[in-house]
Amino acid sequence: MKKSICLLLLAVSCFGASAQVFAKDVTLNWDRNTEPDLAGYKLYYKAGSSTGTFDGSDAVQGKSPVDVKNLDTFTLNGLDPAKDYFFEVTAYDASGNESAFSNMVQAYAAVVPPAVPDTAAAGDGNGDGVVNIADALVILQASLKPALQTQTMKAAGDVWPLDANGKPKGDGVINLNDARLILQRAVGLVSW
Repeated sequence: MKKSICLLLLAVSCFGASAQVFAKDVTLNWDRNTEPDLAGYKLYYKAGSSTGTFDGSDAVQGKSPVDVKNLDTFTLNGLDPAKDYFFEVTAYDASGNESAFSNMVQAYAAVVPPAVPDTAAAGDGNGDGVVNIADALVILQASLKPALQTQTMKAAGDVWPLDANGKPKGDGVINLNDARLILQRAVGLVSW
């Protein structure tokens, strides 16, 4: 097995307007191991410090290490945007032997823009004044982590069900129904 894998690219994207509500996705890309017995790669991650055990557990994909099989690009989803994260990759062969760790890379905590105002329009989950597909993604992420939802997010994102006049009524929670309805509005299937 190769002794190291060179990580080439780290792209971080933050969805949403508040570090209290939304998570970031981190995409990593590395040079493929060229050895014929390559079976896959393991992606190690952790928050906070570059020292110690890579024992991350925030990602939607599970605890560190994440077995990414034979992929050389992988996106970890659902990381806390208020935290710095550190990443390393190893290659492994069919016998389970692992290479040494790759170079370490870091994703920095997000800069937090102002929160969505309490007067946000129904469905405008990111507070940009327009209801679009980005809002549906923001509300979808919020629905997957209810404990992180703020009152401001609930005011903007709680749109389901619609009342008799086709206006958002809400049911007191953000869930998949809200994300679906916002997506339908974004693509023109419903309006309010």
